[in-house]
Amino acid sequence: MKTKLFIGLILATLAFGGNIFAATKPKITMEQAQAIALKRVNGEIEQAATVGKNSKPLYSFFIKESDGITAHVLVNDKGQIKRVADETPATAKIK
Repeated sequence: MKTKLFIGLILATLAFGGNIFAATKPKITMEQAQAIALKRVNGEIEQAATVGKNSKPLYSFFIKESDGITAHVLVNDKGQIKRVADETPATAKIK
């Protein structure tokens, strides 16, 4: 019984695309989000990723500024900056 349920869940996931962001397609691209982040914090992008929080995509950027400080910038799928903090990838926590 559990095996049939498990197989059914897998097939349903595959049938619906298996994308957790399918219902909330981002309004901006990663490149557009990057440009928005670099307008806020001047520097060089060290790391960029798309992360999910509450089923909504966020673009995460770690930007190394000229003074050596690394800033973490979160841009939502509508192009709004949600957070800017001085932190490295090792110490970052999405809030």
